[in-house]
Amino acid sequence: MALAGDEPEPAEALSLSGRVDLDDISRPVHSAAYVDDLSRARYQSGDCEGTLDMLLEAEADQPERIKSQALAAVTVRKCWKPSAR
Repeated sequence: MALAGDEPEPAEALSLSGRVDLDDISRPVHSAAYVDDLSRARYQSGDCEGTLDMLLEAEADQPERIKSQALAAVTVRKCWKPSAR
């Protein structure tokens, strides 16, 4: 979920995500973009386990889309190497 401003606000994004029902997002491309944004917010807040769980769920739901997401691949690599953060 994109928030206006110069700095990322992952805590606010995660807080606001509680209001979103993923089943109400009808187009797969939009739900995938939402999951991408939410996993990025989890990563930025230091929740690598939650990030990886979310990306694995996204891959199970839309394997071709998640495989083509360079940012998801970079995030997974960074979560596997927490010392690199």
